[in-house]
Amino acid sequence: MFDSGMVFFWISLGLSAGILLREYGPQVSVFYAWPAIALLLACLWLVRGQRAFWIFLLAAFSIFGYLRAVQDSARPWAAIEHFIPLGQRGPVALNGEVKTFPEVKVRGKQKIVSFVVSAREIFTPSPAGPWKRFEARGDVQVFAFQCAARIRRGARVRIFGRLREPPGARNPGEFDYGRFLKRRGIHGLMNAYGMKSVRLSNPEYPLGFMGVLELLRGAIDQRLVRLFDPETAGIFKALILGSRSGVSEVWNEKFIQTGTSHLLAVSGLNVALLAGTFYFFLLWRGLSQKKAAALALGLAVLQVWIGGAGIPLERAGWMAGVGFLAILREREYHSLNALFLAASLMLWSGTRDLGEVSFQLSFLAVFSLICFAKWTRVSRPWLECLGSSLAVLIGTWPFSIYHFNFVSLLSLPANLLAIPFFHLALLGGILAVGIPVSPVDSLAGWAGAQCLKAGLGWIDFWSHFTFGCMRFLAPPVWKIIFYYAALGAALMSRNAYTKGRPALPMLAWSLWALAAGLFFLKPATKADFSLTLFSAPGNIAHLGMGPGREWLINTGTGYPGREAKKILEPFLKQKGVDRLSGILLTGLTPRKSGGLETLVRQFEPKYFVRPWDPRSPEMETRPGPRLRWKSLGRGERIVFSDAREIRILDASGGHMTFAVDYPGLTIYFIPPKMGAAAKGWRKTRNPMEPRREVFVFETDAVVPEGLWDKSGRSGPSPIFVAWKFSEGARARLKNSGIGIYELEKSGAIRFEAAPGRPPAAYSFLAGKLNPEF
Repeated sequence: MFDSGMVFFWISLGLSAGILLREYGPQVSVFYAWPAIALLLACLWLVRGQRAFWIFLLAAFSIFGYLRAVQDSARPWAAIEHFIPLGQRGPVALNGEVKTFPEVKVRGKQKIVSFVVSAREIFTPSPAGPWKRFEARGDVQVFAFQCAARIRRGARVRIFGRLREPPGARNPGEFDYGRFLKRRGIHGLMNAYGMKSVRLSNPEYPLGFMGVLELLRGAIDQRLVRLFDPETAGIFKALILGSRSGVSEVWNEKFIQTGTSHLLAVSGLNVALLAGTFYFFLLWRGLSQKKAAALALGLAVLQVWIGGAGIPLERAGWMAGVGFLAILREREYHSLNALFLAASLMLWSGTRDLGEVSFQLSFLAVFSLICFAKWTRVSRPWLECLGSSLAVLIGTWPFSIYHFNFVSLLSLPANLLAIPFFHLALLGGILAVGIPVSPVDSLAGWAGAQCLKAGLGWIDFWSHFTFGCMRFLAPPVWKIIFYYAALGAALMSRNAYTKGRPALPMLAWSLWALAAGLFFLKPATKADFSLTLFSAPGNIAHLGMGPGREWLINTGTGYPGREAKKILEPFLKQKGVDRLSGILLTGLTPRKSGGLETLVRQFEPKYFVRPWDPRSPEMETRPGPRLRWKSLGRGERIVFSDAREIRILDASGGHMTFAVDYPGLTIYFIPPKMGAAAKGWRKTRNPMEPRREVFVFETDAVVPEGLWDKSGRSGPSPIFVAWKFSEGARARLKNSGIGIYELEKSGAIRFEAAPGRPPAAYSFLAGKLNPEF
């Protein structure tokens, strides 16, 4: 680690330390950085050739990383986020230049074009006259619906629509889209509707390099559509162009479940396959080594640009470039130094990349392959492939648990044949696209499609084995640090046998096994009862009645809401839930049961409860083969233990009203139409028993006056929860001394209770809540 061949290791480590210090450490004035750099440069000159040189080099580049992070986080005086209040009042016009390749998604009759615009000007309507013009700077994510203009990267456009702040996460486990965009320097979100919502300011602008690339991407896209069926073409687009919009949700789940989702990303495997195959083909045709390396280098650069220049692809491009340049310069290729050179260049060009999941997992995977290379290089190819998959799993699984709460042991057997099948399929697809001459393209396309189908069949086979999919709670940072420290000690102890210390490697690997075992320990929960009301219309909730008793109340809509995919599934994975006890639906409308299929496929609930309806006492189709379903009517119960139950209060008209009872707490779920029995629900319990009552409404229009009558009752005031209350309902409830929660403002709300403790409420956005506000 201290030799001159590892100089980029210290540079990348220093840059990373400076970026992390800027993100999580104390803020230091930039004024003090330049004298510190001058002092460190003088020290570097004095200690050159000594081991202390690397310590000072690390400190110097830490300061450089800090300064670069400060520069990246600086916002101009005319930043686009300053105009968001104006954009929320009404439509605005935005002038700018398209910064990314547009991505087109077609859902039925709806066409959505998404791209990023570098803003230059913004126009806002003025009631006194013409629109006002303001100078604006910053990147804006644009979604154009039913847009007729042909948008290209580099085009100057004028967009009419509403400008708003990127939405953040409102529920536990939900993807924070606002934070995701801000890490990429995008501080505005704009929706444009209509065929004329996007207009080109320079329709005849010269193509340039980016324009040619976009035309080439479009030609490849059309070629794939003509050669293959829609499903095969969608996967080939992901392999060649980096566009995963054509991959179905079912196949995405299968790739994730088997740990083979990396095959859908344009990454180092694709670059190595295409550029490496081209290089050896040129050598076979008699070309000199340097000429073949130069041509293969150009092909690798072109592949990086065509594939969208994502983080894994950019890392692979830099490493391939270093490899081919080493051949041109007749130098020895050092894989670790090339890896850290790529990390240094990428961190210097964009410090926000360090916080990206793709950056962390991509570099960790390659670093693990290099570190375990001596153990994985065996004579049998299938053993080498298995060893490589195991090395990647060992090196990346703590970060996979931290970010996704999920690890698939099925990746070991699934990758064994999936990787060669997909490599052959990619090679056949590229030959079919790149050589449009019959019968070569037809034969190559047929061979590529057959290899792809074989690979998909292999992945589909392993996706049916659920035993290899493990879900974990998100670990604290200290566990991750301890794991990698123990793994590093174990890897460095391999030379201890030659030094006469055979017990040291055994001790180091035992320490690593202990660090890995800590991830399997689940912390004890203090709450015996929990109810999470998600910030989404439709009364979607999660009910926990103790260990192993996990219930969902409603599943949300299907398309376009997809609450099951965006909210419920990540929430359950974050909690480490492998299987649901049951799903209770308060209605059979698509708004409440649209995500049922997704949740049944992922979590295999044991029971399925729906409201009893005399017009349809039997379900025509069952949501799953191993699912026990039951229709419940008024007066029936689901009993968990003493004083812990779900009481069905009403199940007429296809809607269910029920109450969740826990000692000292009762929560009522009330549909839009409560019926004449509304005032009698509270009479089913002892009115003198001190209980906290919570009423969960789908809309504020169903709040009758009889529910907030406290006469003759003891205990705290009831709490009313809804997605949003009208101004009139809010004023009436507050005047009556009733606490109200609005999920639209507070985000998800979690109620917790335990024996001997009063119930408490927590908001995802605001922390602990006071109901009397």
